[in-house]
Amino acid sequence: MSDVLFGNNNKAVIKKVANRSFHSNKKRNILAVIAIALTTFLLTAVLTIGFGAKNTMQYMDIITIATV
Repeated sequence: MSDVLFGNNNKAVIKKVANRSFHSNKKRNILAVIAIALTTFLLTAVLTIGFGAKNTMQYMDIITIATV
């Protein structure tokens, strides 16, 4: 993206700095990916258990009403 007002284009410099940061912090990047994956797994598990419990409660209510 070229800045028309000032004639400044820092795209190459920003790309170089980003690549250096990415390659120099491999441990941190791997840890971040693992943290994101675990967070996704945790949210999926909690939501699955929650919806399962809700469905079980509804089913139990239906059975209770049907036996009365």
